Amino acid sequence: MEKDELNYNLIELITSIAKGVRHSQLSDEALNDISQQCETLAKYLSVNKQQAVLFAVIFVLFSKLPSVNLRDLYSFVDVDFIEGIRFKHDIE
Repeated sequence: MEKDELNYNLIELITSIAKGVRHSQLSDEALNDISQQCETLAKYLSVNKQQAVLFAVIFVLFSKLPSVNLRDLYSFVDVDFIEGIRFKHDIE
């Protein structure tokens, strides 16, 4: 696999994950639907699946916005601040 092909596949993978969790409230159903993609990205990045999801969302947000904060992240997945606290460790 050539480097350009790998980069293209990674972008597709990241985009697919981000689309899967957008406005999903990170429900079990949404996460199950993208479980295989998350596992693939997590393995590539050497992170856990939750971190792979957060990476994908942050990557997509940074491609659209000049800066990203927690409010942007929580809004993307449609969770409130209290629910989002459970991801603090994985974001750091």
